[in-house]
Amino acid sequence: MLSLIFVFLVLKPALILCSLTDPVCFFRIKDKENLEGDKDIDCSFFIYTENGSMKNDYFSGNLDKQMTSKNVHLIFSLYFAMEEINRNPHILPNISLLANIKCNLMEKKKKYGLSPKRSENFPNYYCKNQRKYLIVLTGPTWGGTATFGPFQYMSRTPELYYGYFQPFLNVHEQFPHLYQISPTDTSLPLAMVSLLVHFRWNWVGVIISDEDRGIHFLSELREEMQRNIVCLAFVSIIIHGNLSFLKMAEKYFNQIMMSSARVVIVYGDKDSTVQLNFILRKSVTFNRIWVSMSQFDRITIKGEFLLNSPHGTLIYSHHISEISGFKQFIQRVHPSNYSNEISLVRLWWIYFNCSLSSSNCKKLKNCSTTNIFKWLFAPFGMSMSDSSYNLYNAVYAVAHSLHEMLLKQVDIWPENAGNRLELDSWKIPPSVCSRPCSLGHRKSPQEGKAICCFDCNPCPENKISNMTNMDDCVKCPDDQYSNAKRTHCLKKVLTFLAYEDPLGMCLAGLALCFSSLTAAVLAIFLKHQDTPTIKANNRVLSYVLLISLIFCFLCPLLYIGHPNMATCILQQTAFAIVFTVAASSVLAKTITVVLAFKVTVPDRRMRWFLTSGAPNFIIPICTVIQLIICGIWMGTSPPFVDEDVHAKHGHILIVCNKGSVIAFHCVLGYLVSLALASFTVAFLARNLPDTFNEAKFLTFSMLVFCSVWITFLPVYQSTKGKATVTVEIFCILASSAGLLFCIFAPKCYIILFKPQKNSFHKITKTHSKLAIIH
Repeated sequence: MLSLIFVFLVLKPALILCSLTDPVCFFRIKDKENLEGDKDIDCSFFIYTENGSMKNDYFSGNLDKQMTSKNVHLIFSLYFAMEEINRNPHILPNISLLANIKCNLMEKKKKYGLSPKRSENFPNYYCKNQRKYLIVLTGPTWGGTATFGPFQYMSRTPELYYGYFQPFLNVHEQFPHLYQISPTDTSLPLAMVSLLVHFRWNWVGVIISDEDRGIHFLSELREEMQRNIVCLAFVSIIIHGNLSFLKMAEKYFNQIMMSSARVVIVYGDKDSTVQLNFILRKSVTFNRIWVSMSQFDRITIKGEFLLNSPHGTLIYSHHISEISGFKQFIQRVHPSNYSNEISLVRLWWIYFNCSLSSSNCKKLKNCSTTNIFKWLFAPFGMSMSDSSYNLYNAVYAVAHSLHEMLLKQVDIWPENAGNRLELDSWKIPPSVCSRPCSLGHRKSPQEGKAICCFDCNPCPENKISNMTNMDDCVKCPDDQYSNAKRTHCLKKVLTFLAYEDPLGMCLAGLALCFSSLTAAVLAIFLKHQDTPTIKANNRVLSYVLLISLIFCFLCPLLYIGHPNMATCILQQTAFAIVFTVAASSVLAKTITVVLAFKVTVPDRRMRWFLTSGAPNFIIPICTVIQLIICGIWMGTSPPFVDEDVHAKHGHILIVCNKGSVIAFHCVLGYLVSLALASFTVAFLARNLPDTFNEAKFLTFSMLVFCSVWITFLPVYQSTKGKATVTVEIFCILASSAGLLFCIFAPKCYIILFKPQKNSFHKITKTHSKLAIIH
């Protein structure tokens, strides 16, 4: 008893204070400022009917204290449509259309989770005297629709989504009783590119979310940009659910700020990570012109535009016709005009600091109409938003559908309906043998059954079905590929071995390093040109071989980068000629070595042949033959730029087509034959005295050269795209490096580290018959 008295004494001052400030009917603390700004909250409108004409008291209990101005705006759009329909004697005569509103279900789900007794909330049956909703209108966010859609299906309640169009909500297997009223954004890429062309903006950035919808938008945008010569400065694809989100956000921010593009296209939903990236940088002033769409339009907590920019923001929205009478309706939405609406009075009391009469809970005092309209209609003025307009049309679509069914089907009235119009949706959406095939699937007839009975099979790769119940999938064009769900064809990405790629960068670096190393060896030979090591075996041929190797190492640079007609022709001709010079130089050196050591007592003619430098003529003769082969190749079927659309999924590989494969193999075969000839001659001279004798080195170098190019042929035939180009470059570098190291590394070692061996005294003592050929 004492404890009860104590509690009473503690609470009494608070009760007295409340009675002095506000009536007991609103005995509670007012909400603090809404931290969500004007963020859309999911609102579901459960539509039902009552017999007879209802007065304007349908606000009762439907204005929740936690809603934002945009949600209240939605509710007013719904009530405006219902008021028009209920006053119209030609639509549902003597029947009133009403709604039960449930908002912020997603937040409640996050806070409390789904009830373990969820069947009590979403039963798949109805009691005899329980109200049955005809349809539920869900939106404007898609999260609540996707989450609670299956439960609506269990309760046999069809669903109409009034938010922005979402492709995945069209999956019939997952949402069999859900329909979308909003139009798609198929013309948005064309509209945006037209705007860029109009203002002569040809250097823009793009920010999208990493989802099917965003990737599809980017693909269509690229296609329109290519048609109108508009280029992408950067593309930021904001990834969902990334653990290192803050680190990635910093990367995206730097990408925008460091880019020279002053126009940025933003595509994403309100609640996507795209918007979160901007919220993190809300204090930064981006000196950019933003181009976006209306579903990304949002007011921050402080009332600022989220994509704030001193240069302005351009927002695309679907065309909305002006609804006659809507302005007058929202002007008269005031508690004084709705005598029974305590819910409306409560809304005014919560948000606008209105006073209430102590004797009457429905009588407001000290309310500023200006402040009310500024808060309630600031985002849109007196017009409807996209979501409000869709909701308005959805209510009319429901009303007309019910009206038509009333006229055509008398038996839809249940016997125990009483004064309510109740509709079993499952008795109507059809009687079918097989459920319709969803997007990304095709019909496959069941053997031995009627044509109406079929299975739904997924579309194969690079084929799509963008409509339900398609008999066959449609093949994507060669320059496009199907997405993972096989519902859209996306533009293939053009790829080639670029200098920016790690592989291209590595190969280009190797080519430059090897060519520089060869140039260094040539400089060493020129500096020590009068020493026996260099004068032996014809130093002129050594110079020619080193110069040709420099160009051999530079040849791979023609294979890296975007191919064009000139580089495609130069790839093959330069490769063929410089390698022919290198191989013929080795052949000339091997012949020189053999003649010098094999002719024990040369006659006058043979001595003239050796001293006159006749082996040097092997180089131009062999090169002329290769030039003739290349000339025939270029004249009949030259190389050209080609596109390989099948080598890699989702990519178009830009490659150089060889033109005539036979001519290419003839060029390669001729090079191999020169190498084999050099190898054979050098092999015969391998056992000759080895002071300054290159025979063994030439033999091993030709062995490496032949091994590389003989191995190249089967590997080349089994690879495609970038791999083919990489194999060619690798063989060029490997074979050239084999010649460089096998022939010249021993000579450089003697010159630089064993100078005592590099003397005429050593030559005379060891091999008195060695002929020095200049």
